[in-house]
Amino acid sequence: MTNYYKCSREGCNVKKRVERDREDPSYVITTYVGVHNHESPCVVYYNQQPVMTPDGWILQASSSQSSSL
Repeated sequence: MTNYYKCSREGCNVKKRVERDREDPSYVITTYVGVHNHESPCVVYYNQQPVMTPDGWILQASSSQSSSL
């Protein structure tokens, strides 16, 4: 069984496919296509600056943050 997902952020075209491994169904294979064009909802901030983000995310300046990102 294969499940398909897309990023819920408007204008972001990242897609994810999740499926069980055919040889060993105890493994799940997750495939991402694309790069997010927005900040992750789980970015860690220190002193109003992002210090840690998940792999594959690109940070962009927003009106609530400094444009130096």
